[in-house]
Amino acid sequence: ILIPGTAKAIAYATAGEMMDLLASSDRASRNITRKMAQFAIGRPLVAGDEPTLERIHRHSQEAGGTYQSLIEAIVTSDLVRATPTEL
Repeated sequence: ILIPGTAKAIAYATAGEMMDLLASSDRASRNITRKMAQFAIGRPLVAGDEPTLERIHRHSQEAGGTYQSLIEAIVTSDLVRATPTEL
């Protein structure tokens, strides 16, 4: 597997090993944060969202980096709380 940002391909033998490689990749983790946040607010992310995305990612990682910590970080962020919804 060639993880973006790495200098060379990393070999793996099983799907489990590949999942471990992706789970340890900061770049993959940040991308999951971006995609989940974009889904939560229902619009494309813009450059102005970057500081909030960084705070979401940092909070999630400090809370264990779990799916639950990511969801909590997103829904309690200004990104979600300040995004208007349609009625």
